[in-house]
Amino acid sequence: MLDDLKSEYGNILLTVANFFPGKGYDGLLKIYDKLHDERKDFCAVIVASKVSWDVANNWLARMRKIFKSRPYKVKFLLNKDRSDVIQAFLGSDLFVFPSQKEVAPIVLLESMAAGLPWLSLPVGNTSDLSGGEVIRAIARRFDGSCGYSEKVVEDMVEKISEFLDDKDKMRDLSIDGRKTIENDLNWEKICQSYNDIFSSSV
Repeated sequence: MLDDLKSEYGNILLTVANFFPGKGYDGLLKIYDKLHDERKDFCAVIVASKVSWDVANNWLARMRKIFKSRPYKVKFLLNKDRSDVIQAFLGSDLFVFPSQKEVAPIVLLESMAAGLPWLSLPVGNTSDLSGGEVIRAIARRFDGSCGYSEKVVEDMVEKISEFLDDKDKMRDLSIDGRKTIENDLNWEKICQSYNDIFSSSV
């Protein structure tokens, strides 16, 4: 599905998130603007769905218009079937997760399962996951969410470039993330853990 983009631009940076407040798309825009100043060998792919909330849909329409005005390529995949979303994970080079507040982001587990390295702010349980890296120098906002300071944007851009220039590191992260899913986070292990907990409490 992304073969043509990959052959033309070299690297595909994937984000999968709906346009709810706090998902960090305004920060992602700053990151890609600065990244494009430094290198041109990437294409951004954004997977999202329209929802039954006007605020989110209006933000999607606004940000889509802004992204489309940029000098770099941004491909929106909207309201796609699950099989197409999976192919986006499998066909990309790096998952860029800009969300500013989370608990346990499923998309990072999906990225790990696909063997796709990821980059995230320190939200939710990201520090406990493998297969990617977490940007540490973060200024917290009044509500506890991560803010997009100039330093954060610079660190994200630097780390993206580091990943794209080091295929060996990307491969190692891919293997680590996939192994964690297979060894620790597959349903057989999870069901057994539940069973052990409930059996011991009886």
